[in-house]
Amino acid sequence: MKVRVLFVAALAMLPAACASPEYPAPTEVEALEAYKEGLRADLALPPPAAPDSPGTDPGESPGKAFSDTVSTFQYVQIMESRAAAPRRIASIRAVRLGECDWGSVDADDVLISQRQRMASVDRAWRCAFEDEHSTTTRGNVAATGLGYFYKHGDRWLMATDRKDRESYKEVAR
Repeated sequence: MKVRVLFVAALAMLPAACASPEYPAPTEVEALEAYKEGLRADLALPPPAAPDSPGTDPGESPGKAFSDTVSTFQYVQIMESRAAAPRRIASIRAVRLGECDWGSVDADDVLISQRQRMASVDRAWRCAFEDEHSTTTRGNVAATGLGYFYKHGDRWLMATDRKDRESYKEVAR
């Protein structure tokens, strides 16, 4: 009897990873908007302080100092991403979705520039996708990757990581 009670108690404590999705996976129209809205949301956040500006108090531990400031490399990545965002919003033409799975969000799986807004997102749709852009320098290009698609209020947003992405390749329109 004790074993059965323990088993039932264990079932009741299953992790949230088994939880049902809070909303259906995005459509491709919603995914396109999520791509644009994610970039706009990043631009709406204040940029981090430049690494050479004071970000820590004298006597703080190295661990606290590191967690309170942004490294020079990360700062450059964030600022380059912010500078490119308006061009990416203007050039995006389509987002085609592959397989989507509902699950936990891992902040290490998103670009540094997107981590601040993703800090409060626990669960989202993780989808394979292809984004297509129409650029003035390379013409029509597309690349595949993985991204988190989630709802914030009634808006869809997306966050992605470039480390597992293919390079953009020219595509016929």
